[in-house]
Amino acid sequence: KLPYIVSLDGANNAERYLDFYDSFYKDSEEKPVVKLLLDNDEKGRGVFASIKEDKYKHIIVKKVILSNFNRTQYSKNEKYVNNEIEDLMYPEIMVHLINNIYSYDLR
Repeated sequence: KLPYIVSLDGANNAERYLDFYDSFYKDSEEKPVVKLLLDNDEKGRGVFASIKEDKYKHIIVKKVILSNFNRTQYSKNEKYVNNEIEDLMYPEIMVHLINNIYSYDLR
């Protein structure tokens, strides 16, 4: 089964989405895994710390703090780490894709 990816439109919405999915699966025999991918920035780390997986009875919540393309790991001591979803991609790939997009004549 392929994963279904949903954007939270900001880490502030994580609990709201988890509450929704927990309620949605309340009467289901299925107990899906919801993987919560959070940026390794101040906000993401705060949400990571505040979400309690055992609060959700009808879904399995797995929290993940992102590392960048160099696999920089999350550390509570690293106050100034700022890995975001776009940091997962090698810069060369991003530059290549951007150049391909801009090479099209959109007129």
